[in-house]
Amino acid sequence: MASKNSFLIILCVLSLISGCVSLPTIENHQHRQMAIVDTDSTTRLGKALKAETDEHPGKSGVTLLQNPRDAFVARLMLTELSESSIDLQYYIWWDDISGTILYDALIRAANRDVRIRLLLDDNNTRELDSKLWMLNEHPNIYVRLFNPNQYRNHRLWGLFTNFARLNKRMHNKSFTIDNQATIVGGRNIGDEYFEVNDDFLFQDLDVLAVGKVVEDVSNDFDLYWNSAYAYPLESLIKKKHVSVEKLTQKSAALTTDNKAEAYITSLRESSLAQEMMNRELELIWCDVTLISDSPRKVGKRSERKDLITFQLTELIGSPEKELVLVSPYFVPGRNGTNFLIDLAESGINITVLTNSFEATDVMAVHSGYVKRRKKLLKAGIKLYELKRESGTIPMEEERGFTSSKASSLHAKTFVVDHDRVFVGSFNFDQRSFFLNTEMGFLIEHEELTGFISDTIQKQSGYRAYEVRLTPKNNLHWIQRSSDSYKVITKEPGIGFWNNVGLKILHLLPIEWML
Repeated sequence: MASKNSFLIILCVLSLISGCVSLPTIENHQHRQMAIVDTDSTTRLGKALKAETDEHPGKSGVTLLQNPRDAFVARLMLTELSESSIDLQYYIWWDDISGTILYDALIRAANRDVRIRLLLDDNNTRELDSKLWMLNEHPNIYVRLFNPNQYRNHRLWGLFTNFARLNKRMHNKSFTIDNQATIVGGRNIGDEYFEVNDDFLFQDLDVLAVGKVVEDVSNDFDLYWNSAYAYPLESLIKKKHVSVEKLTQKSAALTTDNKAEAYITSLRESSLAQEMMNRELELIWCDVTLISDSPRKVGKRSERKDLITFQLTELIGSPEKELVLVSPYFVPGRNGTNFLIDLAESGINITVLTNSFEATDVMAVHSGYVKRRKKLLKAGIKLYELKRESGTIPMEEERGFTSSKASSLHAKTFVVDHDRVFVGSFNFDQRSFFLNTEMGFLIEHEELTGFISDTIQKQSGYRAYEVRLTPKNNLHWIQRSSDSYKVITKEPGIGFWNNVGLKILHLLPIEWML
């Protein structure tokens, strides 16, 4: 009886503690802020683009940002060009070399009276409160956190006491300048996305866009920024006695060491930098549609029409010939697997590129993929798994979405019938389907789509294992290089304890949140 009473007392204490800290009420939210529009004739960017946008009414101009350093150059140069506003929405923004360089660029822009709105998902802001507070203290910088944890110093406790809410995250990624240009895609802000380090790289894909779709991105940002789930930083954090000097010294140390200086030098050599400075950047003008989840997806009031999956289905319809799918976290689940199998059985050629076990950064996700692998192969679906190290490749080939260094796939894109391509933050997994908010562009341009499809298929041969199913229902991995062909009968990179871990994960009822 004593032990039972002790247990009840502990439950009561836990209940009281969890109720001690709560999020501020919606009424305490800061006033609504909207995108600054009518910048066509008031900003350098608007003036520079006006002739082309007038020549292509209703269209958007796009260019792919495949090279990681070009992707960073585009963000940095657009920030330096800004005169009116910068709106940024990200799942991750690390306090590393690339993150600090961009933070400093934002401060310089704010000092030029550019209004900056920074919306970050709160899942990855641990230990950033002081830096974000310093940014938020600037009169032209506004910081909001999406679906925040009320426990700033004990995040695990917050997750434990409010898992249902905090398990849903904002995975969107956009970077919009002066309501004139925007970057949307799969990259977060961090060294591993922009090739700052020599040891590891997340292979990814972004799209730089101008024209009609930029206003759509700005409107979508406003929807998130003014939603009930975006909390002003000052409503969550008590005033901090921040040592601005200490933070400034840390920033200076990060951006002036040998690695940072070498990286900055390499940025100046970027062909994209030269094209942007000389106004020679070639854009493809076509129909581009923004597809985005409603922020209400993290609550309990989202409707089917608010979901990116419904919008994709409505806009794309069913493929007639081919589907090429790139997803680093590929967990189709029962319904997704049946959907792909039905397409394959109707005669659609389907190719999937995802991470191998040795390349993935989330072991649990791989467990959700492997349980569906044989069933997909039996239906005739081609599966390729990116190698962690790509080895020797023909010199004449372009790098595309993969690399010769240790890497993990992070691009999220799929091509339908060589005339439509989606690029964004959406993974073909259960989190993107049901838990996280996502966004991306549906681009309709046969030449661009064909290029992306051909690049994926061509490079899969050298930089990924092709997975095959033998007549005896065993898996083989085909490894190709420029002059060799090797059949591997054991899954690459998996040891004894990895196998044990995967089998345990396979038994757990966790697929719904992978």
